[in-house]
Amino acid sequence: MNPIADANERSESEINSRLSEAIDTGESVKARLMTDERVFARITDGIYRDPASALRELIANAYDADATEVRVETDYPRFTKISVRDNGRGLTKETLAHVICHIGGSLKRTKDGQKHQVSSEKDVTKSKSGRPLIGKLGIGLFSVSQITHHIVIISKTKNSNKRIYCDILLMPQSEALLEKEEGQQFVTGHVEIKFVDADDIESQGTEILLLDLRDHVKEALLSKMTWASLKEKEEKEKQENFIQNEVDLALAFGEDQYDGSINVVEPEFHIGEIDVNSGLVIRQPILPWEIDHSPREKFISLVERVSQLSDPDKVTQQKGPSIQDHLDYYLRMLWTLSLSLPLPYIKKHPFYLDSSDNISVYQIDNKAKGSAIPVDLAEKQNIIEKYKLQSGVDLGIEFNVFIDNIQILRPISFGEFHSLDYVINSPMMFVGRARPDLSDIPEQYRGGDLEFEGYLYWTRKIIPREHNGVLIRINGASGTLFDETFLKYQISEQTRLRQVSAEIFVVKGLDAALNIDRESFNIAHPHFQILKNWLHAAMRQLMNRHKYQSEAVNKNILAERKEETFSQLREIVSIQNSIHRSGGKLKEVHYSVTTLKELFEKNKNTIELDREKTLRPILKKKAITAKDKISQILNEEKAKSVASLLSVYGVDDFLPQEKFEDLVSAILEIMVLEIKK
Repeated sequence: MNPIADANERSESEINSRLSEAIDTGESVKARLMTDERVFARITDGIYRDPASALRELIANAYDADATEVRVETDYPRFTKISVRDNGRGLTKETLAHVICHIGGSLKRTKDGQKHQVSSEKDVTKSKSGRPLIGKLGIGLFSVSQITHHIVIISKTKNSNKRIYCDILLMPQSEALLEKEEGQQFVTGHVEIKFVDADDIESQGTEILLLDLRDHVKEALLSKMTWASLKEKEEKEKQENFIQNEVDLALAFGEDQYDGSINVVEPEFHIGEIDVNSGLVIRQPILPWEIDHSPREKFISLVERVSQLSDPDKVTQQKGPSIQDHLDYYLRMLWTLSLSLPLPYIKKHPFYLDSSDNISVYQIDNKAKGSAIPVDLAEKQNIIEKYKLQSGVDLGIEFNVFIDNIQILRPISFGEFHSLDYVINSPMMFVGRARPDLSDIPEQYRGGDLEFEGYLYWTRKIIPREHNGVLIRINGASGTLFDETFLKYQISEQTRLRQVSAEIFVVKGLDAALNIDRESFNIAHPHFQILKNWLHAAMRQLMNRHKYQSEAVNKNILAERKEETFSQLREIVSIQNSIHRSGGKLKEVHYSVTTLKELFEKNKNTIELDREKTLRPILKKKAITAKDKISQILNEEKAKSVASLLSVYGVDDFLPQEKFEDLVSAILEIMVLEIKK
């Protein structure tokens, strides 16, 4: 028997026995929190320093407990405490005893999870009701150690007449190391548990209270750094002499890149500026919704208002608005959580797009050097029906999340073009899936089976800018958010890359490749490598198809514009002809090589120009780029128009052929002359 495991089991059994006695006596049970290996030390290193990350883990636990509703209250705008309350199954005393002795040792996806009724009896990877598990119970409950050291858990299971109160005080990492127990056990805090009578026998759920929030957490939620930077910027703008002195000083020390400026702007929308100590309002809030809006309407209004914002780069207007620039931390937190949780889309799932959504659909080819294939959807047929995809299928799972009475939804929508002229007039959706054969990889390194589905969406402008990239969802959840590098895609496609947003839905596998922070991947894991290679191949197919479509459209547009310009040239000549020759018949102008010249000289209604001689000013420089070629075509037609105008004025009647060609060529040379850069 492993001595560490044996000690763990004895500790868990002892606590469980004491809890059973406390149900009858009503006395409190005090115990020490223990962790397996060094997981808690990793957590207290700061991997959950961001409040949004900790809330994500707690909400994920509620989802795995089959909750249909989670309500988060942040005590806004004071932020002295945070409450996360769900209507899930609740914690039994046995589960609580296990967690106390195994911080970081999740019950989920294990046979122990089935024993504690955390996982399905049929499938350890699913909840009791069949939801694919997304969280880690052991880590999720204690992911808040960088936010607060004081946690209260209040939980009740259905049909129980007792409610559990669990008061936890976490230790700083240094103290935990000092109280290291036998083997690899660490004391990571202290807990006091008691049971109280409950009249609501049928109710169930858990509430987690985060008390005495740390100052840096309050300051983050209040965007203190943003307001402080803005104040500093305003002061510097008032002190021009000071700024100039700073620039001079920087130049004296060779820091020629310093400009003395602070690159921060006031958020378009924010919850206001509040003094952390006194609680006084310094700056009134500017919210993107109305007070009387419903919880759902508030979030929809936030998304709509962001989509209507202008690009900070007002010169190019090539990039979409940024939530980093336009929202304060609190509103950004709502947005981040909405992207990371298994929630419904604000309009509809991308795989539910159909023929009425004005989107060109393509199938990604999994073959080496494959190319995307155009897809025709039947009337009212959507993508999920076409390909029998698993992601997005309605499993009857209801899960609603409210934060301060704002219902968050996935803020991603499709099929809308924004005001920017572009050659392709509709978005492009590339859809694919993969179920790679991993039998060649040794089982100990394989990490199980892998299956995923995904889409790459091209549109003129990605809104907001942070949605540019790829987001990987495992069972509908994500901690990584959008990676703008597309997993280190190496081919330079600067403009097109900024116009692509992608999501990959992992149906099976990849979970083992997540690092403990759940916000990054172990890039050496075979599942990650396979997914990355698939994504890069899909990106190449998108780029190639987009180039092909652009070239085809450009050719048509060029042909139309060329004909329009040529028509304008003919109109200029025609007007002069009607004025000076009363609309007499115009002579046709042709180019020919010298050997065919005599055939045209016999026709008095034709002006024949020696091509090489007349067009010498533009032919002496070879047209290489597309722009050069278009310019040459236009100048050839202009030379014809010049010849026609000279003919209208009778110049060709008294000048010899060679002199006439020299004159047209000289005029052309003047026309194409440009100032050299």
